[in-house]
Parts: sequence; structure tokens; C-alpha cells
Amino acid sequence: MASFIVNQATDDGTGSTANTLSWAILQANQLAGDDTISIDTDVRVTGVMKTLVNSNISIVGNGNSISGDANNNGINDNGDVRPLFILSGTVGISDLTITNGRAKGGDSSNSGGGAGLGGGLFIYDGNVSLSNVALSNNTAQGGSSSVSGLGKGGGGMFGDAGGNGGGGLFGSSSGQTGGYGGNGNYGGYGGYFGTFGPGMDYIPGKPSGGFGGGGATNGGFGGGAGYVSGNQGFRGGFGGGGGFSNRFSLSFNPVFGGNGGYGAGGGSFSGNGGFGAGGLGGFGGGDGDSSSNGGGGAGLGGGIFVRSGSLTLNDTSFTNNTATGGTGFESGQGLGGAIFIMQSTTNTNGNNQGMPTTLGTIDFVGSSTFSGNSAANDAGTLTNNDDVYGTERPASNNNPPTALDDNATTNEDTAFSGNVLANDTDPDTGDILTVNAVNGNTANVSTEITLTSGAILTLNGNGSFNYNPNGQFESLAVGATATDSFDYTISDGNGETDTATVTVTINGVNDAASITGTATAAVTEDTTTPNLTATGLLTVSDVDAGESLFNTTVTSATGNLGSLSITNAGAYSYTVANSAVQFLGAGQTKAETFTVQSVDGTAIQDIVVTINGVNDAPTLANAIADQTTLEDGFFSFTLPANTFADVDAGDNLTYAATLANGNPLPTWLTFNANTRTFSGTPDDPNNGTISIKVTATDTSNATANDTFNLTVTPVNDAPVAGDDSASANQNTPLTLLAAELLANDTDVDSSTLSISSVSNGVNGTVTLNGSGNVVFTPTANFTGNGSFNYTVSDGNGGTDLAMVTVAVGVNLNGTNNNDNLNGTSGNDIINGLNAQDTISGNAGNDNLVGDNGDDLLYGGTGNDQLYGGNGQDTLYGDADNDRLEGDNGDDKLYGGDGNDSLIGGNGQDLLVGGAGNDFLDGDKGDDNLTGGTGSDIFVLEKAAGRETITDFTLGQGDKIGLSGLSFNQLSFSGNQISLGNQTLAVLSGFNTTTLTQNDFISV
Repeated sequence: MASFIVNQATDDGTGSTANTLSWAILQANQLAGDDTISIDTDVRVTGVMKTLVNSNISIVGNGNSISGDANNNGINDNGDVRPLFILSGTVGISDLTITNGRAKGGDSSNSGGGAGLGGGLFIYDGNVSLSNVALSNNTAQGGSSSVSGLGKGGGGMFGDAGGNGGGGLFGSSSGQTGGYGGNGNYGGYGGYFGTFGPGMDYIPGKPSGGFGGGGATNGGFGGGAGYVSGNQGFRGGFGGGGGFSNRFSLSFNPVFGGNGGYGAGGGSFSGNGGFGAGGLGGFGGGDGDSSSNGGGGAGLGGGIFVRSGSLTLNDTSFTNNTATGGTGFESGQGLGGAIFIMQSTTNTNGNNQGMPTTLGTIDFVGSSTFSGNSAANDAGTLTNNDDVYGTERPASNNNPPTALDDNATTNEDTAFSGNVLANDTDPDTGDILTVNAVNGNTANVSTEITLTSGAILTLNGNGSFNYNPNGQFESLAVGATATDSFDYTISDGNGETDTATVTVTINGVNDAASITGTATAAVTEDTTTPNLTATGLLTVSDVDAGESLFNTTVTSATGNLGSLSITNAGAYSYTVANSAVQFLGAGQTKAETFTVQSVDGTAIQDIVVTINGVNDAPTLANAIADQTTLEDGFFSFTLPANTFADVDAGDNLTYAATLANGNPLPTWLTFNANTRTFSGTPDDPNNGTISIKVTATDTSNATANDTFNLTVTPVNDAPVAGDDSASANQNTPLTLLAAELLANDTDVDSSTLSISSVSNGVNGTVTLNGSGNVVFTPTANFTGNGSFNYTVSDGNGGTDLAMVTVAVGVNLNGTNNNDNLNGTSGNDIINGLNAQDTISGNAGNDNLVGDNGDDLLYGGTGNDQLYGGNGQDTLYGDADNDRLEGDNGDDKLYGGDGNDSLIGGNGQDLLVGGAGNDFLDGDKGDDNLTGGTGSDIFVLEKAAGRETITDFTLGQGDKIGLSGLSFNQLSFSGNQISLGNQTLAVLSGFNTTTLTQNDFISV
């Protein structure tokens, strides 16, 4: 069983819009069982009601109306529609007005007009009862023939013949296609149909229209017949006009119009010179003629048309309802201004399409009234008058129903359902009991209402109800009860009613309490002493009387440090000793949980108190002991782990060490912060006492520190003597200054060093003279390496021994031939004499003379002096600081490494300084000077020739040396430096005008 609410004021009849009447009917049709439709507003149907009632439905009008005034002009005219069509089922309609409905048979140009059947209500079949229903201003209007602008098919019960197809039950035809019915059990389509055979005789096909559809041949229920080019017009369906026949046959067979369906006009014919006959109208419908004029359709039952089934009327009124036939060759009749009930199962013209197998009945119970109804062709008899056509049964002795009081029980929180009709009875067979009032008001049926108690009730017309306590009895404690009640009135559908009371006993249950308020609190370490405290307030809400209280017993979680108490009103207090929470560091918290509950135990709440830690600075637990160590001895000291302490749990300390004044530790001493270990080996400069500060820092940068003294006890360190080397001339004593020998000897104690003795002379003798210097005398004519030892003393008992290697050179003269002369690693003196000599000094501070001839001289390592003499000589200084003089001839001088002096002498010489800060003097002649890398000096002098300087570079510190000249005497142009008309120098790639006095020096 289902209930549907109609609250939409307009309805297009398609059932596609929710909460419209057609939608509610369509939903109920699709569900099994008995359903209720409650109309909560006046409804105006704006389109043909194509949704048929086809199931057991109770329609409760609640005093509202259904209007067929589709065009909303306030009068009943063309365009208005029938509001209701009942196909089958047990249907009860109550407390409703059906008004301005119009059943208009379809029109046609040549075929018969359709029947207009039941302006307010068409009952096809089923058991229908009306209680307290008013039908007013409804019209049944037959369709007309010979209407210009329409097609040749027959008119339907509602649809015109818009084309050659027949009009449908609910729609006009279009073109050759027949009109249609609607959704649900409605007919199919039909249309113009046929072909011409031999002799131009029409050969028809055999399709027929379905329920509600116009046929191409014979119309279905409510459908007109289609137009045919043949010798026999087709028959209209029930209420549908007969078809028009048009045939021109060479055989001159007779032509007949189609017969109309029940209540519809017959079709006409044309052709063959009028040889034939028009179709016969159905019951109440006009006949057609031979001049293309069909008969008019009948208008039957201005208020209600009953085809079959039963109709029971109880307190029903019929006012100003009309029935009128349509026009045609013969006009249709208007019968039964208020009610038409069929009296035959066959049609008068033999067209029995759609005729019922059993006839309907109508019963009057209670009082029903008729006023102002009109039937255009009534006979004025008991069974054919302005109000009723057909046989009716008078009111019977109806017995009232009996409604018995009901009792129900539920808990205060529990809604429940039931059916009040379950124990109600009616002695009359066939009476259907429905609820038509709740607490005396018909509008309360199938509507959610609020009872005086505040509970919510919905009681439907079929007796089903739902009761919801709606929270109105929550104050009932366990064991307490309250009662509630409501009345309902039942109707048997025949005017008799009875009223009963439903009493509901509501049992109290223990309602769960709820706890609200602030269930959290917090304290912070060190804010107060000796205890930290916090308070708060909770509230118990319980609808049960007297139970909005707390149980004062508090459950404390394991591990809580503090305690909490609560009053029955919900005020709680927490306390914890400040000393107990010192282990918490900054940012650390401890949550303490306490559980409280309502007095009835139905609500439980945890109170969580958060203890917030703060940082506690580390402290010095044990002072650091002073430390001592010996100079040159390894020192290691690990800071004890218990030196500093921090009460904050998990707060790791980091360590750092500096001198007490904040300066870094001495370089010899390191501190490993991870192991807290000092280590290192002090030497002589580290003797004495230093004060060291150790700082412990926690994770919040709070610190503690302590200082201790570290004393380094000095010891005497022996000096360290470094070996030396020297060069000596052959047969010449070599004096080595003590300061030179001691220059590479050291003593970390900064003691004054001296040579205390010499010994072990090899290839010579060694003595220590009165000045403390060492004299080494090579063995006569010895050339090679000699050596000796000397002892260094620091004056404090510390000594060391060093060896001096002495390279003894040669004194060597060449011949007048080309000589190849090589020196030793000592200080050599070599003279090549005449011819082209090659002389190599090798190591040592050598003195090499080429003399006459084109000589080649190699200085080798050492501070050498090379003299070319006469000839075109080539001199190589090689390493160290050498002096090269070309003398006469065009010489080439290469300084090599070191700070060399190159003097060209006479001739056009080439001077190349090489690496180092070199001195280049071309002297006489036009010379070519290349300084190489380093800060070089290029010498210019008056009347000495023109010098070409290839790589003068200010950026590496090169200078121009002036000999016998001043800067102010010079002039500059392009890359030249001049003295009057004399060009002193050409500087390759250099603009001499950029030179300043700072770029010159006197030499």
C-alpha cells in the first residue's frame, strides 16, 4: 500500500511531472495493492488526461476540486477536457468536486463525428464509488461532420480527423496516419489505406486501430474509421465515426459509407453517380448521406458515462451538466445530462466494436441531488431524462460500519506503525472501509499532523498509520509511563461512518546523558610552587529528571603524576607537585587522563590535563680538577661524564672549550666535543699555565661552565743542526762565518746557539778561529768535495752535530787551440785563452773568461761571472744570480734563472734576461734587449747606440734605467725615446708617450 500526495495546481495529463494527479495515478498503477491519492490543492487539467486509472485506488479530495478548464477561461467550451477516465479497478473517490470537464467527440469533413462520452468521468469498467462528490458544469458534446478544414477520416471519441486517418481516443489524426491514445493501454495508429485493382476497384488491406487509436480500416476503441477509396467505408470503433468511402468504379458496384461506433455518426460516400448509401450512425449517432456528409456524433453523459462495471453514489450532487449531439447529415443526440449508463451490449447498426460483454450498474446510497442538468434529446421518461439515461437501483438499507478503539504501546524513543482498520467491520457485503477524518478533520487524512502531545501522526485513507513520539516524552524515567491518543473516523463509502480512539501508552527508558564543557586543562612547569593547579567545569545534560549530575568518583590513568577531583555539579580541580615534573624539557609535555561519568553511568568523559615542560639549564655537578703536563710530552684528559647535569629527560648536552678569556685554545691543544677529551703535545713556546673554560649547552641553548688550569712544565730542548754546503777555490783557505753555518740551525727554547767545536776534516783541515768562525783549508792541489763536522751548543747542555760539504774547484787555463773546459762543483776559475773555446762552470760560484775567439760559456748553478772577451761570444748564466759581460764583439747573453746582470759591451749585442729581475745594459752599439719574466731594468745612456727593447711591460714592474741622463732631457714619440736628435731606444709594441717619471730610475 502506498500513498501519494498531489500538490501541483496544474496537470498536463501526461504523468511526467511529479506530484501531479496524472503522475500519482501512473505511480499507483505500477504498484500492487491498494493505494491512496490525497489531493491537497485545487487541480486544473491543461491537456487531455491520458493517464487512466487502472488499479485499486482511493482518491481523497480533501474538499478540493478537479477542473477540466484547460484554457483557464472560466467557462466550459471547446478546448476543455475530461478530468478522469477509469479503465478498471476498485476505485473510491471522496470529498471532491469535478467541474468544467468536457468530452468532445472528434469532428470530420466527410466521415461520421465521434461520440462525446462522460464530460466529467468515463467509467470503462471496474467498481467505482463516489462519496461526498460534486459534479458541476461538465459537458458531453458529440463530434460533427461536414466541418471544413478537416480530413476525411472519422472523428474519434476525443480526436478530430485531421487527415485521412481516423481520429484517436485522445488525439487527432494527421495526414494519412490515425490519431493515438496515450500512455498505458492506449491504441495504435491507423490511416488512409488501399490500392486500385483491375477495373479501378479498390482493394483494401486489413489493419485495425488499437484501443484508443484511429484505424486505417476499422477504428479501435474510441477511434474513428479511416477514409478509404473503395466501395465500403470502414466502421468506427466504440464512440468513433464511420469512415468516408470514395470510389469511382468502372464496374459501377454500389458504394457505402462506414457505420459509426457506439454513439458516433455514420460515414458518407461519393462516386458512381450516387449509387449506394451512407453509413448508419451508432447508438445516438446520426446517419451519413450520399453527398459526402457524415452523421453527427452523440453526446452521452454530461457528468458520467458508464460503459461497464458498477457505480455507487453516496451524497453526490450533479449540477448544470449537459449532453449535446454533434451536427451532420443527421445530427447526433444528447442523452443523460448528468449520467449515462449503457443499456445494451450490441450497437443498433451492427457495429459492435468495443461493446461491453456485461452492462454496468448504478446504485444510490445516502442522498444524491440533481439540479440544472440538461440532455438535448431526452424523452422525459424515468430512464431517459435531463439527469439520467439508463436504469438505476434505488438506495438500499445500508448498515453503518463499526470502528473499535485500539491500544498500542511503544517506548519514548520508538516510532511504530499499524493499521486502525484491522479490527473495524461493516456488515454490508462489498462495502470498502476507508478513513475519512482524523481528529474530526478530513484534511488530516494522509497528512503528517502534530498531536496535542507534540507527537507526529500520519494516518492514511487505507487505515495505515505511523506514530512518532517525536522526543516529547524524553523526561520519562525508567518505569514511568504516559498516554497519548487520537481519533479517527471510518466510512463505508455509502454514507455511513463511525469514530474510534487509538490510545498509545509510552514507556520511559533510560536516556543517555551527554557531557559538555571544557574537558582539557593545562599546567606549566615552574609557574607556581610547590604545586601546579588547574580547574574546569563540565555539565551533564540528561532529560531524565534528577539525573543531570556527576558521579564524584574519578578514575585516574596509570602513570598519572597528579590527582583530580570533581563535584556532582561538574567543577573539577587538578593538582600536581612542581618537583615531580622537572624532568620535562622545553616543548615536552605529559598528558594526564582522568575519567568521569554521569550519575546514571550513561555518559563518560575523559578529562585530559597537559603538563607543559620548560627548559632547565644544565648545572655544574663536579668541578674540573686542574691539570699539569710536561713540555714535549703527550697530554690527554677526558672530562668526567658527571661534570655537568641536566634534570630535563632526554636533554642531551653538547660541550665546547675555549680559554677562560674566550679566545680559542692554543693550536697544540685540541678538544673533542663528542668524547669530551683534551689532547695534544706542547712544545717550548707553550710552557706555563693557561686557564681553560668548558661550557655545557642543552638543546635550548641554556649553558653551564667551569674553568680549570693547565700547567705545561718546561724541559730543555737540544738544538737541531742542519747540514751545510760550501764552495772553495783550489789551494785557497775558505773561511765560513759561524752565523752563516748557524743560519739553518734551530732551538725551540730560543737559546743562543754557538759552534763549540769542529772535527773530522776530509780532503782538508778545519779549525775554529778566535772569532768563532770556521776555516777550511783544502789539501794542496786538491779538487773535489771535502768536508768537516761542527758541534752546535745551546749553552744549556744541549748539542747537535752537523756536516759541511765543501766543493773545491779548479784553476784552469786553456790553450791557443779550441778548448772544451769543464769546471767542478766547486768555485772554478777557468780562462779559455785564444781560439773558440767551450767552457762549462757546472756547480759553484765560477769565474769564466772566454778571452780571444768566439767562445761559448755556461755558468751552471751558482752565482757565476762570465766574461766573453774578444770575439762573437755566447754566454749562458743558467741558474742563480749571474753577471754576464760580452765585452768586444757582437755577443749573445742569456741570463737564465735568477736575478742576472747582462752588460753587452762593444758591438751589436743580444741580451735576454730570462726569468728573474734582471739588469740589461747594452752598452756601446745598437743592441737588442729582451727582459723576459720579472721586473727588469733596461739601461739607456748617452752616445751608446740605439737600443731595441722587445718586451717592456709596466704591468710586471719593468723600468728604464738612465745612466748619465735625466727624465726631463728625454722626448717621447710613438715607440721611441729620444735625446735631442738621437734615438736612444725603440720599445716594440709600446706607446712611450704613456711613460711617466715613475717608470724611470737612475743607474
